[in-house]
Amino acid sequence: MRKILNIILWISLPLGVLVVVVLTQNHYQNKTVVALNVDINYNIEGETNRLLTYEDINTFVRHRYDSIKGKKIKSINIEEIEYDLMDNPYIKSADAYTTMDGSVQLRIIQRKAIVRVIDVFGDQFYMDDQARILPIRSYYPARVLVCNGNVRNIGYYSNNYTHKQLDSLVEISILKDIYQMAKYIEMDTLLSRQIVQLNVDIKGEFVLVPLLSNHIIKFGKAENIAEKFNKLKIFYTDGLGHHRWNDYKTINLKYKNQIVCTKN
Repeated sequence: MRKILNIILWISLPLGVLVVVVLTQNHYQNKTVVALNVDINYNIEGETNRLLTYEDINTFVRHRYDSIKGKKIKSINIEEIEYDLMDNPYIKSADAYTTMDGSVQLRIIQRKAIVRVIDVFGDQFYMDDQARILPIRSYYPARVLVCNGNVRNIGYYSNNYTHKQLDSLVEISILKDIYQMAKYIEMDTLLSRQIVQLNVDIKGEFVLVPLLSNHIIKFGKAENIAEKFNKLKIFYTDGLGHHRWNDYKTINLKYKNQIVCTKN
């Protein structure tokens, strides 16, 4: 008899736990959403270029879902919210979930613009650190490197490109070179503070404009990028003092193993 009671007990315990879990989950699913909390990664790596605002996200949710505050948790489709948020070109990733207190939490990582491109027609757009093209926000300008000159117009705003089509355009155009140059500059502490503008000439060669002096830098094609920039950094740190930067009109990095300078 005792053995039978032990067997019944061992069977009943997991069943009881299961019943409690089901009842708890059912109670939780019937809770009312009390708040929408939005977290955007503004503080990661000192990010200051805010392409997204909290109001952007709140307005999106309000318009798309007629608000979610006051609805039952079980009626909230978390996967759908994440999927819809990714339609925003400035969002790199989105994570949505509900909390035990009845809140819906949105954790968003925005894309990081590294260069503002101005093409031959005057159209402007950003490129981010993954070579993704992003639209300009005139009232939230990102303080990034600028590139202009002989950059072919791709009709970014007039054509309804998919992300895949845009990625293909980058691969086969000067935009790939612009991205590679901008990415290298953005990753280097000295260069990112000193170089503020790239100009593409008719030959597809780059001219760099520094911030703290009157000279220009003839870089040439986007080839041997690391080698050329290393030469420039050595020249800046070992060959010149800040007080002598304005002695030069041009610094030419196009020649292998040497720098050719023209004085004022």
